[in-house]
Amino acid sequence: MMEDTVINFWNENHPLSEALTNLEDRFIPMRGRASTPHGEAIRAISRLNYEYFNNGNCNASEMDKAICPRCDGSGYEDGEEDDEVNCYECDGDCHIVDGMTIDPFYEDLLSHITAYVPKSMRLVSDVQKLICDPHLNYNYEYDQAECDVYNALTAHVIMWVVNDCKDAFPYAEGDTYYTIEDGQIVESCWDDISEQEYDPHEPMFACRYSAEKFLIKNQSNHE
Repeated sequence: MMEDTVINFWNENHPLSEALTNLEDRFIPMRGRASTPHGEAIRAISRLNYEYFNNGNCNASEMDKAICPRCDGSGYEDGEEDDEVNCYECDGDCHIVDGMTIDPFYEDLLSHITAYVPKSMRLVSDVQKLICDPHLNYNYEYDQAECDVYNALTAHVIMWVVNDCKDAFPYAEGDTYYTIEDGQIVESCWDDISEQEYDPHEPMFACRYSAEKFLIKNQSNHE
């Protein structure tokens, strides 16, 4: 169980938490990959945070197993099968953990960040090590040092997207996106005119749900 005093993006008490939420609303579609490298980097880091803080990385890692060397895979102490004395090393499982690997889906998310976000390799490596540490997975206990591994990579991705997107469009041609006009949600398709009229300060959303959430929040703030 994680205390509220631990600083991270899951608790939404990190200084860049609001920035991440805004980028998620702008870039992440309802389903599937984002259509731009910036959007996919935000989708990747958001999914990695969710998997770690909500699931303890149980889906992100896979245990590599080997035949137990003590019992040679029998599951019992030598010569004691009839007495059913479980092997002291594998506890009757016949196998022992022989390392951990990252699930291909999550490795793909990390690979995207490494490929597009400059100077991210060391930070990605730190996350990979945490995912593959059998002592840290499945325990759902989060200290600040562990959280800071994710905080560092998440903040790095956010700052890259914010700074790099000053000269880049948030969507690709043909993408559906949503804006708020006169208190109403407007659905549009990204095209040449969208590029000409693009204002980076205007709220834009990759899915209707994010636009609805923004609209409800805005209306509540004005009541």
